[in-house]
Amino acid sequence: MNNIKLYTLGFLLASFTSFSFGQDATSAAVFATVKSGDDVVVGASVTIENDSIGLTRSASTNEFGQVRILSLPTGSYSISVSKAGFVNTESTLSLKVGINSYDVDLVSSGSNIEELVTTARVVKTNVYEVNETGINIDVTELQTQIPVGRDLTSLTLLAPGAVEGDAAFGFLPSFGGSSVGENQYLVNGLNITNFRNFIGYSNVPFEFYDNVDVKTGGFQAQYGKAIGGFITANTKSGSNDFEAKVNVSYAPDSLRDKQPDTYANANTENEFDSMQYNVSVSGPIIKDKLFYYVLAAPTVNESSYYAIENGTRTDYETDEVFYGAKIDYYINDRTHLEITHFTDETEEVNDSYKWDADTNKTGSYDGQGLTLSGGDNTIVSLSTLLSDNLTLDILWGKNEYERTVQAATDCCVAPIYDNRTSLGNSFAYRSTAVNFYTAEGRDEREQRNISLTWNIGNHNIKIGYEEEELTATQNQVLSGGAYYLLAENTYPGCGNVPDGSYCVRIRNYKVGGEFGLDNSAFYIQDSWNVTDRLNLNIGLRSSDYSNLDANGETFIEVTDQVAHRIGATYDLFGDGKDKISVFFGNYYLPIAANTNIRLAGGEDYVHTYHALTNTVAGGTSILTPADIQYGPELNRVVVGDGTVPDTFAATAQNVEAMYQDEIIFGYTKFLDSWTLGAYVTYRDLASAIDDILVDHAVNAYCASEGIAGCPDVWYGPHSYVLANPGKDVIWTTAELPGTGGTPTTIKLKAGDLAFPPVQREYTALDITFDRAWDGQSFMGGSITISSNRGNYEGTVKSDNGQDDAGLTQDYDFPEFMDNAYGYLPNHRAFKMKLYGATYIGNTLVGLNWSSTSPRKYGCIGNYPGGDGPNDNYGGNYWYGGNDSWACNGVPTPRGQSFDGKWINNLDLSLSRELNIPFFSEARIQFNIFNLFDFETAEDYNEYGEADGSYPDPDWKQITRYQPGRSVRLNFTAKL
Repeated sequence: MNNIKLYTLGFLLASFTSFSFGQDATSAAVFATVKSGDDVVVGASVTIENDSIGLTRSASTNEFGQVRILSLPTGSYSISVSKAGFVNTESTLSLKVGINSYDVDLVSSGSNIEELVTTARVVKTNVYEVNETGINIDVTELQTQIPVGRDLTSLTLLAPGAVEGDAAFGFLPSFGGSSVGENQYLVNGLNITNFRNFIGYSNVPFEFYDNVDVKTGGFQAQYGKAIGGFITANTKSGSNDFEAKVNVSYAPDSLRDKQPDTYANANTENEFDSMQYNVSVSGPIIKDKLFYYVLAAPTVNESSYYAIENGTRTDYETDEVFYGAKIDYYINDRTHLEITHFTDETEEVNDSYKWDADTNKTGSYDGQGLTLSGGDNTIVSLSTLLSDNLTLDILWGKNEYERTVQAATDCCVAPIYDNRTSLGNSFAYRSTAVNFYTAEGRDEREQRNISLTWNIGNHNIKIGYEEEELTATQNQVLSGGAYYLLAENTYPGCGNVPDGSYCVRIRNYKVGGEFGLDNSAFYIQDSWNVTDRLNLNIGLRSSDYSNLDANGETFIEVTDQVAHRIGATYDLFGDGKDKISVFFGNYYLPIAANTNIRLAGGEDYVHTYHALTNTVAGGTSILTPADIQYGPELNRVVVGDGTVPDTFAATAQNVEAMYQDEIIFGYTKFLDSWTLGAYVTYRDLASAIDDILVDHAVNAYCASEGIAGCPDVWYGPHSYVLANPGKDVIWTTAELPGTGGTPTTIKLKAGDLAFPPVQREYTALDITFDRAWDGQSFMGGSITISSNRGNYEGTVKSDNGQDDAGLTQDYDFPEFMDNAYGYLPNHRAFKMKLYGATYIGNTLVGLNWSSTSPRKYGCIGNYPGGDGPNDNYGGNYWYGGNDSWACNGVPTPRGQSFDGKWINNLDLSLSRELNIPFFSEARIQFNIFNLFDFETAEDYNEYGEADGSYPDPDWKQITRYQPGRSVRLNFTAKL
């Protein structure tokens, strides 16, 4: 009797999210070719059954011996193949979200052999995602195997080449040389990314996740709105089996080794306790048809932080009660309705006290602050098979996020800082104001996606449309209505204060309004099996972005951004064991809501400078505005006058979106139990959007056109325009002399603007290795050798902790870009990651090790010959202002002054199953993070000179150490 052999030359997890152009979320598709020996088998019946919910789908192979079974929920499956005249075969596989596909060999031994032998292996040969790089994580499985932080960021950092970003941005991941503010995060197809500045995402408990797919490159056309990485996740679902589960995670401060102190913080005094409970219930409402999963996850974190510089102690208590639920309704064997709802509302209370570092005594109580964040999230998705070869996916989702920061003293207590260095003060905090700013804000996203997937012949074609309506509401003012700074008369902006007097700078600031954003995209992707060894992936994505001002008028619109995605994969020897691939593509980034608020929101931002007229002693004693007496205004700098600018006033007419080009060459080797890979990646940031100063270029234009009087208008930092640095700017202004206020469009030459083109290049070799879990052990990891150089980090600026997406300091003055080219903050020349687990007796031992080469630093100082072109910026240039100070009065190119240290870390976990009455399963896990308690410096002060008046004594000093050794206990039990 003939044998039958099934090669799933792609059990391809093309998770097709509801209505979202492919934000793979909860469904998958199986693609298989059935062969007998070297011949394809036509008319073979392939049946796949979900082991948990009883869903069964069948299809017959076509004239090419191929079969496609679409719109499958992720999970564990049994698969069988039958045809008259052949021996039936069967095996199992697990479909996950994201980059996974399956090559399962089902080998029938023949009727005269007693034992039927079945083997299976997993490979990355997905129909659309053959060119993607990254990592796919089974969260439920991984959390019991290795020590890893119980948050999404910790999972993403396992991906090849991923780098931990700066502390100022919460250590979020950087992928492929991009900044931490250029990623996208999706849960069940819903975009949960913070659209204010693209930093972070809505908080989803670890226990709610089922699979997380981290895509680091080679994205297909359905993925947009990011140029860094994509993190797509799906949540757990119910099944035919009732299940109740409890999980308790506790990380006590008493089992935590303290970081060494720095010049700014008393880390040895800091305290942090964390306790999280997770209770979930799942099961059938109607067997084989309607299922539920419900999770409640209350979390309480308590911490205390001691600041030496400011002389403060702040106690924090964070309370979050997460509720999540998911309903899966299989209306029939072809239609799946999915409803997900979760809330991540969080309340953080902070109490501030005066604290004396010398005596370690806590003093007077300053007050209490309150921060509210998070909100409700709802996702409704429908997937239906219109025919055996045509699938429709639809998604509607809503994402909310609260942004309120307030305190009881906000009405009347102003922040006061003392920076009179001659009295020994360096930005000493001398106020009881709990918050610097008080703010009330809220973000809301409504998302709609639709896609059709059509299988025809050797083509798998996906067409889709997606749109987002975003609304950001913001009202922000300074606590007490103003901010007071005492300074030397040499402080930037204080130049008119007489010798012998101190300077008082008063800042008035407020901004508010409701701002809308509309993002939409159309895409098409074709996966074409040209031959049984060659696959081509060809995709196009066209995106439109529109941002509105506080008056509801469009102030910037970027349309018809056509991005191509072209990839090819070739099976070298025809046996599926050696594959080479190439990918060319580009990605566009939308414009953050922060840009609307700052540039088009009626920002009232004024500095006035005065001479101090009374005697105010130095030190750190508390001051109020009544203690500060000052003379008449001597200087005024107006950053914003409170009016909403005309829609043309802040934006270039020829602005194009921020985008990046990418090329990847890859080689993958599949052994019996190992998958090995080598990938070369090149990324080039081709365009960026930032606010640039146009004053000097307008004056040059007027001079060339013979227009008199322009220097009387554009004499300082007068007009900032959202544009593409390094390119000509076509701009409309109503302030051109002789026009009577009539808007006039002018062309400003790139040479007159004097800003260099944006530069950011990333080149990397990633070597990956993975041996799948076989019930006893597994291992995975990567080695990355890379270079990340340029003059622009991206939407954030790690050098000074600035998170103003689209409005960084970099292009405020051309002089800021002098010597700005060099190694960027996310550059790490070498990274190695190794993780795995194995049973030793009845104990599962897990390890997670990483080694990362140093970050490179510069010397940020004063512009030579003075304080720079604008006194308000002080020591913020890649220069040294004085040859006797830290930066030596010479150019100090970025990343060339000194290196940090190698960061090594080893985490250990020990896990055992327990026998507890009434529970079907129970497990206790003991995790030790930073097992050897390495105390390596993670970050340094890069400022060598400060404020144009003195060298910074803390240059090259450590600002943060890697976290000390800590312990987390984790207990899980299931009924």
